[in-house]
Amino acid sequence: MTAGSNPALYRLLVQCVRAENRKYSVRDLFKSNTELLALQVTEHAGRRGEHYIAETRQEWNAMAKAAMGAGLIVGIMALIKLLLARGHLPLLWEGLAFGLNYAIGFIIVQLLHFTIATKQ
Repeated sequence: MTAGSNPALYRLLVQCVRAENRKYSVRDLFKSNTELLALQVTEHAGRRGEHYIAETRQEWNAMAKAAMGAGLIVGIMALIKLLLARGHLPLLWEGLAFGLNYAIGFIIVQLLHFTIATKQ
C-alpha cells in the first residue's frame, strides 16, 4: 500500500508516530504547562475585572490610589532600566536584567494590590 492510496490512514500513522516521539518531550511538557498557566491567569483576571469599575467617590479614590502606587513603581522600573542600559552589559545579560526588572516590578505591583492604570 502506498501513501497515495489512502492519505487519511497515512496522516493517522504520521500523527501516531509524532505523538509517541513527543510523549516524553520536555519542550512539549513546558509548552503545554505554560499554555495552561496562561489560560488560568486569563480566566482569573477575567473574574476579577469588576474591581476596575468605580461607582462611588470612595471607590474612585481607592482606585486612584492603586493607580498612583502602580505608576510610582512603573516609574522606578523605568529608571532602573535606564541605569541598566548605561551598564552596557552583553545583550543576553542586558535582556535578562530588563526582563527581571519588569517581572519583579509587576510582582511588587500585584503584591501591594496596586493597579496598572491601563487596566482602568
